[in-house]
Amino acid sequence: MTVTWSDEHMSEEEVESKTAKHITALTGVYMYDEESCDEEMTFDALAPSYKELCIRSEEVCRTNEKQK
Repeated sequence: MTVTWSDEHMSEEEVESKTAKHITALTGVYMYDEESCDEEMTFDALAPSYKELCIRSEEVCRTNEKQK
């Protein structure tokens, strides 16, 4: 996953520093059973994880807005 944004008033070094501070909130690990790796993931299997990711993303966005 790559996250980028543009702010004309910030130097490249400031952008990199800000990215380093916030990127950890956007990382995660997906574990799977090796025996079932050939099976396709269903919507029902992925939906709970996706919902949690969306909620966490909203929290990170609100935190970033407060820090501006």
